[in-house]
Amino acid sequence: MILIRAIKPRIVIYGSAMQTSKSAIEKFRQSVPNVQVLVLPSDFSTAEASQAGTELVDRVRSVLTA
Repeated sequence: MILIRAIKPRIVIYGSAMQTSKSAIEKFRQSVPNVQVLVLPSDFSTAEASQAGTELVDRVRSVLTA
């Protein structure tokens, strides 16, 4: 959380393996109110690399332009 407060990112990508919890996401949002939190799907690590990468870029783009 110290790093999040220091660099104030526009987006945080949160892996599904990190046991997504609403309290963790709320901590991100409290630390940097305008941060967008992108939670990766549970099958992200097993998806075909090219397809997963393309989908990730598309999702990041849509979050940042919203």
